Amino acid sequence: MNDLRLDVAASTRRGAPRESLDRIASAQRYPGAEIAVSPEAWAALWRARKGRFFRVKPGTAAFAELSAVGLLTGAGTPSSSAQEYLDVRDRTVIALGSEARSGGLTSTWSCWFAPDSALIAAGPQMVASELPQDRRIGLSVVTESIALGLLVQWMGIGPTWTFAHQDGLSAYPRGAVEARIATDETHVPALPAQASWSVSRAWEEGRWTEFEFGVPRTGLGQELIRAGDRDWFRPEPLADGLVDLHTIGTNDVMREVLAVYRRSVDQLVRR
Repeated sequence: MNDLRLDVAASTRRGAPRESLDRIASAQRYPGAEIAVSPEAWAALWRARKGRFFRVKPGTAAFAELSAVGLLTGAGTPSSSAQEYLDVRDRTVIALGSEARSGGLTSTWSCWFAPDSALIAAGPQMVASELPQDRRIGLSVVTESIALGLLVQWMGIGPTWTFAHQDGLSAYPRGAVEARIATDETHVPALPAQASWSVSRAWEEGRWTEFEFGVPRTGLGQELIRAGDRDWFRPEPLADGLVDLHTIGTNDVMREVLAVYRRSVDQLVRR
């Protein structure tokens, strides 16, 4: 007996059976970190490494928070446990970051690569239907390859069936796209007129999240829109307030994310 569940719309569109890929990516939640602090506390800890004039003041929220997780001494200076994170960031050769926007909230994933390890400061993942309540960032020290894999996971990159715009528009008012990113599947704004099959199918699906990622030192980066678990689009600004939503397969999404990093490394090596 075959219990394989089909994606009826994709199967009809392709003219051949296609397995349902719903919820595969969003079910793979980003792993939690052993240490999690607020962005403000992390910034205070990073400043405190400069010396006694930058110590975290007792009685402040940052002092209480950092002390509770063992990252601060009673004098307001970084503890020996904190040095593991601060040392990697101090020895940064290249940094890679991603910003996610959805539902009026913004979350960031930052990584500092040292010669032998990488420090990640990951804000909450923004791909589930429900917006995250915990806004703390998780700190972890990993290898280069694991860091890149965690970025792919944080962005919710998973399998989708992708179809080109063949029967409708590929360009849409930027305001309509922004409105879709700002909401979720329970309050979906009106579908733009003459929308293509790909955009129509994705419009009702889950949380749309706009990602902007790149390497500040080289200026290389990319902007992508995750349309729930249905599709990915590469937005290209056009004249008259329009944006072209180029369809892009998830394999290409993954390649683009990794290529930004690899091209940046190659560019820095050649200098």
